[in-house]
Amino acid sequence: FQIRVLDETTMNVEFEQEFEVGVRSYTLYGLAPAGKYIVFARYINLIGSQKNWAEQFRFVTEAALELGVSVHGENFLTVAWQRAGLPVLRPSSSQPSSAHGPRP
Repeated sequence: FQIRVLDETTMNVEFEQEFEVGVRSYTLYGLAPAGKYIVFARYINLIGSQKNWAEQFRFVTEAALELGVSVHGENFLTVAWQRAGLPVLRPSSSQPSSAHGPRP
C-alpha cells in the first residue's frame, strides 16, 4: 500500500511512500510545528487493480515550545515554557522557590 501526507494549507505533498506487505507502522519526521496535515492511502488489490487515493484522517502537529525567563533575582531564576501561540504563563508567586525548600 501507499501513504501520502499533504500539507492542508498549501496542498503540497510532504511525504509519499510505498510500503511492503507486513509493515505495520512508520514514524514520519520533519513536519512543521503547528502544521495541519491530511493523510491519504491507496492499495493494489489481489487482482492487481490500484485503488484511488482515499483520505484516512487529518491531524495537527504540536506547536513549538517557547522558553523564557519569567522572574529572576539576586540568587534565583524562574524559567517558564509553553506551546507557541498559547496565553502567556505568569509565575504563581513572586517568591523564589527551591528544589531544596525555603532558605533560612
